[in-house]
Amino acid sequence: MNLDFSTLDTLRTHHPAWRLLRSDHVALIASFLQRAFIAPNVRVLAAADLVEALEDELFALRERHGPGAYPKSASDYLNDWASPEKGWLRKFYRQGSDETQFDLTPATEKVIAWLSSLSERSFVGTESRLLTLFDLLKQMSQGSQTDPARRIAELQMRRDEIDAEMARIQGGDIQVLDDSALRDRFQQFQQIARELLEEHGVIVCVANNGREAINQLEGSRFDCVLMDVRMPEMDGLEATELIRANPDWREIPIIAMTANARTEDRRDCLAAGMNDFISKPVDPEQFFSILQKWLKPLSAHPSVAVNPAEKTEMPGTDAIASTDAEIDTRIIAGMVKNNPVKIVRFTQVFLDSTGPGMVNIQQALAVGDCEGLIQLGHRFKSSAKSMGALRFGALLAELETSAQAGDLEKAKSLVDEINASWQRVEAELKDFIALQENA
Repeated sequence: MNLDFSTLDTLRTHHPAWRLLRSDHVALIASFLQRAFIAPNVRVLAAADLVEALEDELFALRERHGPGAYPKSASDYLNDWASPEKGWLRKFYRQGSDETQFDLTPATEKVIAWLSSLSERSFVGTESRLLTLFDLLKQMSQGSQTDPARRIAELQMRRDEIDAEMARIQGGDIQVLDDSALRDRFQQFQQIARELLEEHGVIVCVANNGREAINQLEGSRFDCVLMDVRMPEMDGLEATELIRANPDWREIPIIAMTANARTEDRRDCLAAGMNDFISKPVDPEQFFSILQKWLKPLSAHPSVAVNPAEKTEMPGTDAIASTDAEIDTRIIAGMVKNNPVKIVRFTQVFLDSTGPGMVNIQQALAVGDCEGLIQLGHRFKSSAKSMGALRFGALLAELETSAQAGDLEKAKSLVDEINASWQRVEAELKDFIALQENA
């Protein structure tokens, strides 16, 4: 888009997002709609529920600012926000129902996302940043130690800690991430994934499983669905079959996100009603090329045209072609279009999630949990390859295959290789992060 004076002046007076930002009630509208729709990840709300919630909000505001504040009823405000002159909510009726429904318009979602970016919650990722801080201090202490006897003593201590950890696991004391730690890592991953798409003008709604995806489709219009094949509660194949059973959703492009590129897996996806495939690990050029094929606004809008990753070399990518390196850092640099800030963030999320994952693999192996090894191998092989850790990812894929065959002896030897590979991957990525931060 050309940001000349005339264009901006027209947007200022006609675009619903700009109108919302200019509204005297923007604080009420954005805060209320964020809590009602965005925070709980709800796509559609019945009018009765939304009116009740807004009445409570207005009551609290009148108590604080006086009875003359916000004089209209909640219903009047919602109808006003959904009017063509405002365009901040969409008011509609579901098929076969006379109950009014509301959902957010893309303009309102953009405003709320932009306002949220002005004051990002500092506690998201706090635990992982503290762990990184302590790890850096440990590296500084160990890296400045020149006495061989001290270094050997430190390594012996680490080996004793690993032996003790393995003994605890074999004794049935299996430690897992608590809900807070899991939520922290999920929020970081989700935020980065959304940013990668939103950079290209895509409005993103996240569903955590197939059932949530179907709930979001009800009463809303989506241009495309990226469907992970393996999900909890309801997998991608079942969700796709249910979507295609609804006549209103038969034309929505559904693109499979799968780490399995075998012919039979693709056949299953097509039989369920999917249109295309994006293989994991995700190649950015292939990913956006397929989106461009199915998501017409992405290719039609000049401001969100999809371009291959720029060829600008990032610090640290000049030596990564070495056969001795575990990481091809050009892969992660290309994924985020050589943005050093996002390289650091994306890499740190990978480190924060994969480290505990290696512990979980050891725990599953110690108790002979083949199903756990299958799930862990499948989960981490894709993210490893996306980060350029190709050998590490290939070993995890072998682990998944061995566990599927019930071959625990093979799995044990692979886990030893995986741990050794992970130590090198972790060290190289930490060095790469330091190069980006100092560039």
